[in-house]
Amino acid sequence: MTSSIHFYKEKANSQKKTFGIGKDLEILIYPDLKEIEAQDWHSVLQTNQLFLQFSYLQTLLESPPKNMKFYFCVAYLRKKAVWVACFQSYEFASDSIHYQIKQEKSEHLVENVLQNMGNLLVNLMKKKKFTVLICGQAFVSGNYGFGFSQEISETLALKILHQTALEIAKTQKIHAILAKDFDENQKQGFGLKKENYHAFRVDPNMVLNLDKNWITFEHYLAAMSNKYRTKAKRVYKKSADLDCRELNYQEIVEFEAQIYDLYEQVHARADFKLGTLNPSYFRLLKKNMPNEFFVRGYFLNGKLLSFASYFLKKDFLEAHFVGFENETNHEYLLYPRILYDFVKLGIAANTEKIYFGRTALEIKSTVGAVAQDLVCYVKLPSCMLHKFIKPIFSHLKATEWAAHSPFKNDFENSIS
Repeated sequence: MTSSIHFYKEKANSQKKTFGIGKDLEILIYPDLKEIEAQDWHSVLQTNQLFLQFSYLQTLLESPPKNMKFYFCVAYLRKKAVWVACFQSYEFASDSIHYQIKQEKSEHLVENVLQNMGNLLVNLMKKKKFTVLICGQAFVSGNYGFGFSQEISETLALKILHQTALEIAKTQKIHAILAKDFDENQKQGFGLKKENYHAFRVDPNMVLNLDKNWITFEHYLAAMSNKYRTKAKRVYKKSADLDCRELNYQEIVEFEAQIYDLYEQVHARADFKLGTLNPSYFRLLKKNMPNEFFVRGYFLNGKLLSFASYFLKKDFLEAHFVGFENETNHEYLLYPRILYDFVKLGIAANTEKIYFGRTALEIKSTVGAVAQDLVCYVKLPSCMLHKFIKPIFSHLKATEWAAHSPFKNDFENSIS
């Protein structure tokens, strides 16, 4: 199949943009979901691609994050849907994302020069605004940017991703194209290197595989060494006075302002901020995904001290946003309690995995989560700048952290 691009005449009153690769493959780009056949879209998705479902995407459209624009794309091979993707363009201030340049001194002059170039570039970028086109979900860790059927190869799927990103970049000023969160161990997304994308590692997704012998939370605790089992019991003792319960839709509406305030307090301390949620996000998620999305409240004498949100499917629990005050977090050990509660909920639901996300890596390892290494791919439309930054990306490094092994020696938690 050739890589030549050709365009099609638009239908009257349609907002979609259409182009093709070869004579049999047609790609349509939409600003919303209105003109897309839900059956076409979902026929391409794998069962675990929760964050490409219409119900989740519709929530993002109904509660749009500030400075974020969406593009929904479908590729048809001989009139049959074979590939779908969600892109977001996001304008951000460069100082809202903190990424480190390796500081180790090298024996090689070139290595040291590249480190200095990287630090210089970071300093020059401070306070400036940039627009990045993201293939992937800005608010979720993992490869949720696109899906494709078995009728096309991953190589072709990545080629479509690249060509589609370039077409979108023609409609607005884009400083960088980012395809995010591919599983490094599975070599996912490796084909993007052929399109001259630069790969760089990001903080991993922390994942806990639930042992089939953990019928109750007590079985999970029994698998721990004495040190970590004692720590878990201390967390529950310190938070014993809290009233913890699932919130229904009406309660989420009632506590919407408090939930968002607690979310913002945690969000403000985060090093990685790729967008900020709309205040209505949690309410609309519960409305659109009532059987998959849940919010848990932690109360003291009727006051909401903390919340934890998560998605629950047959095979996995996906931890989502949490919120708490820093002072009460230390007093009642709120965040560790939330993490242990996620484990308890996952065991009770008989799920296979719990995805904890990419923040607070060390504390998540104390509950048994291990790192799933992720890699992102970036390309700058400017050829000159793209060549300039290529050597610098090899010197970016993810967060340094110390992993814990809370389980007894006869238990191994690894990502399969």
